[in-house]
Amino acid sequence: MFLSHRLTFVRGGSEQEQAKGQRIIVGGILGGVVMYLAPYLAAWLTGIDYRNPPANLPPQLVSMVGNLLTMIQYIGVAVIIGGITWGAIELTRNRHTSTGERRK
Repeated sequence: MFLSHRLTFVRGGSEQEQAKGQRIIVGGILGGVVMYLAPYLAAWLTGIDYRNPPANLPPQLVSMVGNLLTMIQYIGVAVIIGGITWGAIELTRNRHTSTGERRK
């Protein structure tokens, strides 16, 4: 909600261009949040908490899956940052091209 209020101050060249930039930002945030929550989603789906594994699982498997889920979390944070940055660039670029300003 806070983000949508902030986005209204940035004007795209047209409604379609502004909507495109906002979709990029929202998509980046949602995709990144899902990736960041991957360990918790995996624990919920499988019933196995990879941070406190049961004794009957091989330790190498638990370590590998734990490392994979941690890497997915880091990628999720990068997706959030990248989505916000790319969307802001799209909104800013659309605003400058619609007003006829030239880049220096």
